Amino acid sequence: MIIRFILLVLLVLSTGATILISRIGVLNANPHALCPYSFICFGIPTLRGFFTSNPFIISSVVGLIILISTLFLGRLFCGWLCPLGAIQEVLHKLTNGKIKGKAKPLISDKCHNRLKYFKYIVLLINIAFAYYLIQALYMNGCPVIALANIGNYLLISGIVIFIILTLSLFIERIWCRYFCPYGALMSLVMKIGNVLKIPRLMLKINKEKCVTCELCSSNCPMQIDVDKNSKVIDSECILCQRCKYKCPLNGIDCEFCKEQTTNEKS
Repeated sequence: MIIRFILLVLLVLSTGATILISRIGVLNANPHALCPYSFICFGIPTLRGFFTSNPFIISSVVGLIILISTLFLGRLFCGWLCPLGAIQEVLHKLTNGKIKGKAKPLISDKCHNRLKYFKYIVLLINIAFAYYLIQALYMNGCPVIALANIGNYLLISGIVIFIILTLSLFIERIWCRYFCPYGALMSLVMKIGNVLKIPRLMLKINKEKCVTCELCSSNCPMQIDVDKNSKVIDSECILCQRCKYKCPLNGIDCEFCKEQTTNEKS
């Protein structure tokens, strides 16, 4: 967990450095072009000429590779390599300090279980707007654009990123939970992998060791009931493995396995 947090901090710092040197003119590049989600924004309108007319072809290809890897690695990218996710988590960690014992969520489970589907609506809107070449309507509020163009962004995207970062001080990874369309897309890919019975990296709970202390669930940044089943099959899991670290009896492992086996209940 220490190594992972250091990695997230370095990711935040490197993202900031990239933005800074691009802003002062050292790099003649737009950091927004590094966003893996650009294959939705710019790939969908150019499906017939994906490799010839896509303005962000490199990041689009990287985005597709990450998406395909989700079949086998789940949302590992979200938990370990996403700059916006890292910024949210680091901010929450620095302002809330070390969480000891059970952490009570600010959003009730009932409300959370409804809100987490909102990002799928955002995804559908993104795809529809991109298809009809009006993606600028939602890109005006894109937090990635706001981060990539600090000092030169649209007012709406600036307000959006300010709200996200402010709320992330109190609700960990609020963008990842309820608004991220790329996270929604990765979750859908995971569900496809489950239907195809493709083994993927997931967390397994040793029920023989579990004493239902609920430390794993109460400390999950995505508010998942970790100890509910013998495997964490929830597509919201970002494999941060904090639950594994919090388990006092070392009863959680991370392994490649299928969502269900024949002797498990559906």
